[in-house]
Amino acid sequence: MQTCSGVASKVYGLQLAGKGRRLQKEEPVALERLVAVDVNQRSIDGYTSLHVATAAGNAEMVALLLESRADVSLSTVYRSELPIHFAAQGGYDIVLRLLAEPTKARGLLDVGNVTGWNALHLAVAAQHHGAET
Repeated sequence: MQTCSGVASKVYGLQLAGKGRRLQKEEPVALERLVAVDVNQRSIDGYTSLHVATAAGNAEMVALLLESRADVSLSTVYRSELPIHFAAQGGYDIVLRLLAEPTKARGLLDVGNVTGWNALHLAVAAQHHGAET
């Protein structure tokens, strides 16, 4: 298993590469440098990094974002989807377990999206029965 700093350096490298830049050296990036980044920054549609990592089923990235205080209560603009909704739809059991406690602590475990479906409804509809437990 990688350390957080190992994952963080990959994240930073992907961010640079995604902007059309090439990394000259592969040096680890200090976590302090990433802390200055707002992990709750939203796209025009309301998606955060946590939404994207959850929709991709990337448990390591979700764990890193949660450690960096990503907000599980931010919903998307048009469909009012929380990160846990994406995990339930995708059947990502590990991601669901990571998100369940902070979502429950905020009192949002049973909150529905724009159609009124909560995470359990979405998991059952997608036939991800492992997510029901």
